[in-house]
Amino acid sequence: SGTMTLDVPELRQISQDLREMNNYLSILRKEDHLQNQWCHVGYILDFLLFRVYLLIITGYALVIICMWCIWMNQ
Repeated sequence: SGTMTLDVPELRQISQDLREMNNYLSILRKEDHLQNQWCHVGYILDFLLFRVYLLIITGYALVIICMWCIWMNQ
């Protein structure tokens, strides 16, 4: 009976469909994992670039303040 169940065309088709769905879901899981990794990279870059931006703005403000102080002392 166990070997005869695979000889039924409908069951063979169902088995093939299930394998295809499993492969498709596996691909979706891999793509989702890859997307999550890229989002993590994006968050890290966002964090670092914002810090660099703050440092540049702070440096610019310090230069302006120093130039103003020098101008006021002359």
